[in-house]
Amino acid sequence: MCRHPFHVNSDPLCDPAERQSGLRLDDWLPTEFTRIRDVARGTTTEACFIDVEAGALRIFDAIRERFAIGQDGSDLDRVLHLRFAAPRAVWTPTVNFLGAQGWSFFGGTSASAPMVTGTAGILEALGAGSPANLKYYLTASGDPIVTDQPIGGRRLNAFCAVKLVLPPSHVMDDNFSEGYRDCSRWFTTVEPPGIGLMAVANQQLEMVKASSGNGYMGLASRCKLAGDFEVQVDYRLAIWPAQNFHTVRLVASNLPDGGTGLPGVYRNSYADENYQFRNQRGAAGLVSVPTSDTSGTIRLKRTGSTTSQPMLTGYDPHAMIGSAPTTSDPTGFTIDFATPSATAPGDVAIAFDNFTVNAGTVMCPQ
Repeated sequence: MCRHPFHVNSDPLCDPAERQSGLRLDDWLPTEFTRIRDVARGTTTEACFIDVEAGALRIFDAIRERFAIGQDGSDLDRVLHLRFAAPRAVWTPTVNFLGAQGWSFFGGTSASAPMVTGTAGILEALGAGSPANLKYYLTASGDPIVTDQPIGGRRLNAFCAVKLVLPPSHVMDDNFSEGYRDCSRWFTTVEPPGIGLMAVANQQLEMVKASSGNGYMGLASRCKLAGDFEVQVDYRLAIWPAQNFHTVRLVASNLPDGGTGLPGVYRNSYADENYQFRNQRGAAGLVSVPTSDTSGTIRLKRTGSTTSQPMLTGYDPHAMIGSAPTTSDPTGFTIDFATPSATAPGDVAIAFDNFTVNAGTVMCPQ
């Protein structure tokens, strides 16, 4: 029987008699999975090994008991149905009948389905909860992709899923230099699914809207700022045809708007190219400044949060755009790229970098 790493020592399904103390997980696990393991169980690398076949039976028994699945698994689709992409081809460690260790190519849905299932098992062990929660964490953490397959526009990202289940990072700043979308800092939204790509590459967050029509791609902070604050983010218009009806924004997600959109700084391409500061005064408070900028830093600042009339101010890369009354409510922030137009072109691309909190008190859910 081929033996593979299956559970860490603290897992109740792991039989201590089956430990193989001479082999470490680090000896063959890919880097990303090593990181997942470290997040899930700490830094120790001691592991135990159990038979895959026996382990699979025990795991299925546990899943059936946890989610009331029928004996033959017939209700599993009702409990957790996903349209999802996962790697279809991997190199896996093997042991032949003579005991020689090696590697073998393993592909198809037989390779991709266990990756999703295994990730779901990790999330459940971390307290993800109900099947609905598992589905949310798996899909919300997936990498936005473009494909002609009906898979919901996301690809499995186990590391991000683990980050999403765990408490958020209290560090809101993000220079996107780590090489991955950090789900400990951000929620990710792409609508409609499959409209475009979002990835951290070249030490920046890149968004590409591949298809024509309306669409939305954005990151929303998991934590909020209380009191007076100042936040900023760099943007770059990578592929930006004239009058493309798209907008790049830095907005305060939890402050009241006046019917013209969330309060914040907008870089628009409509009949002309402009910056706008939108706020709770609505159309009466909207300020527009023409521009030819294709990159720069946009900024939001709140002052007077302890007074009867706090003020929100928006800045483009050159100067203040405008200022308007707001509330003192704690707020999260969203950086996004969107169009409401059904006739907007595809192949429009932007990038964000260096989201920075210059002032404010960070508040995070536990």
